[in-house]
Amino acid sequence: LLGSSFFPMVHVEDWGTVMRALDDLRHPPHQCRYQERALTVEGWKQIQWHNQALVDQDRNIEKVIAVGRKTGGSS
Repeated sequence: LLGSSFFPMVHVEDWGTVMRALDDLRHPPHQCRYQERALTVEGWKQIQWHNQALVDQDRNIEKVIAVGRKTGGSS
């Protein structure tokens, strides 16, 4: 996903949830957790994410480490 947006793979009904969660990365402890429906080669799947932002000394986000795990449901 380097250099591209992942939002085309996020179900439109989940965009607000994802945007609010990612906004949390700007504030200590620079972490967020959320669940979304993501478009995969197998169709829509529920993915649970845990993201951690790495910030510089001025608290600017340099990188984000994102770990996703498929959960039981799909839509």
